[in-house]
Amino acid sequence: MNSARLVQRIGQPDALRKGYVEGFRLVFNKKAQKTQTAYANIAFSGDNVKCPAVAYRITSHQLNLLDQYEGTPDHYLRISLPFRAIDGNNTIVQAYIAHPDQLVEEQKPEPEYLEHIQKGYEEYGFDFDYLI
Repeated sequence: MNSARLVQRIGQPDALRKGYVEGFRLVFNKKAQKTQTAYANIAFSGDNVKCPAVAYRITSHQLNLLDQYEGTPDHYLRISLPFRAIDGNNTIVQAYIAHPDQLVEEQKPEPEYLEHIQKGYEEYGFDFDYLI
């Protein structure tokens, strides 16, 4: 969600929408490769739950670059999900979820890693309560 980090990885996206992926919540249960902590993931939790998200319009080349950063398909899988935009223009988006072989028990991420996520939440005005 941190736009500076996204631009560093794939270049400038064309457009964005702020919104939510309903039925999912942010969790930290994806096995980290270099530390004993966990990376971010979204997990289906059912009704009355939503995960803040930003939908960027990117090119297929940028999507391929992002797949490489996310370790698709060995670490994360790219899936299609409904996206409820705050402006009312709902759509289907591509999102990443942790590969089942990479799941661990939920835990706290490294402070530096969490800071990247917090910057994105702050940048787009999402409540930090979603990070709990």
